[in-house]
Amino acid sequence: MKIRGTFYPNDIFLGSGVDLDFPREEFCERVTAGHFGHGVKILSGHVGKDVILGDYCISLGMLRGSFQAGKSCVFGNGCSIQGGVCGDQVTFGDGVLIKGDIEIGSYVQVGDKTSISGKGRIGDYVIIGAACALESVEIESGTVLGNHVFTEGNPKIVAGTLIPNGSLVLRRFSSASGIEVVPY
Repeated sequence: MKIRGTFYPNDIFLGSGVDLDFPREEFCERVTAGHFGHGVKILSGHVGKDVILGDYCISLGMLRGSFQAGKSCVFGNGCSIQGGVCGDQVTFGDGVLIKGDIEIGSYVQVGDKTSISGKGRIGDYVIIGAACALESVEIESGTVLGNHVFTEGNPKIVAGTLIPNGSLVLRRFSSASGIEVVPY
């Protein structure tokens, strides 16, 4: 598959079909101003005026709102990122939706068709499976969430926790861990 587009200084590529929230002529100015790091490849999708991408990011998705990404992040086909910040080497699968004030650490994988919304924080080295729905959640480093995991009540999931496929994670003040995991 051949993608048509334009190369800019610092080996930055912008596909010809990419929609921009600003005139295409301003793209080179934004590159010079440091909004897009060395080696960034924006192959398709949309880029908003307040988006900042670190070195070697690859995007096939919709990047909108005030969003900043670290180095070597990958945004899958049809994903929609609408605000927040993420560290280095974060991979967003196809169809992922991020909406709200979400802070994502480094070395995180977010599975296909997962939705993360509200205000939340996700630590480093976290794996989130496919088709999860997470709202206003805090996930500490080293945690693994299986596929089809849902959250309710703004839970805090402590470091190193493994949440099985098909679980509902509830915030509970009466338990020692502060959360309850309910298979459904």
